[in-house]
Amino acid sequence: MMKDLSSHILDISRHCISCGSTNAVIEINEEPANDLITVTIENNCKCMLAARDAPGRPAKKPAVDIPYLEQVCNRGGGHLSIQRIADSAMPFERLSATMQYTHPDRPPLGDILSAIQTLIVSNPNVSIKYIHRVNGKQYRVSTEDLRAVLDEVPFETPSVLAWIKENMGAGLASIMPTEVLL
Repeated sequence: MMKDLSSHILDISRHCISCGSTNAVIEINEEPANDLITVTIENNCKCMLAARDAPGRPAKKPAVDIPYLEQVCNRGGGHLSIQRIADSAMPFERLSATMQYTHPDRPPLGDILSAIQTLIVSNPNVSIKYIHRVNGKQYRVSTEDLRAVLDEVPFETPSVLAWIKENMGAGLASIMPTEVLL
């Protein structure tokens, strides 16, 4: 089982992309005052419900992390839900993992900066949006925003990698305590 939430987010998002997702939205909402943390992953594929309902199907490697994340949520005083939403513009699935913020069995967030950077850099043709809220403050980054700044320079260029990490680090530091990012 994975030790932090960023590992779950990375595994599930990678699985969705490998199943054909071209759009992903990852949101983290930390509300210590309400003793709540919610992780939401949206994508335009139809793999999360199947992965939760039939873990271990041998036809294609399932996102085994979905059942594990569900166990983590249950142990952490919360729950996991997955909905398929038939929006007229683009059908998508939404996974919501909610836990009690101060529950002793809730795993730490982990290195979310590296997880999101890895998703962005390793999937240049996927539209990725990342939104993180802590106590009402918000940081947001998207591949569209990055492309607008970088023009044609590839994400995997070493100087761009460093710039993305620095940009995201500064953005996350502006909404949460710095020691969380170490």
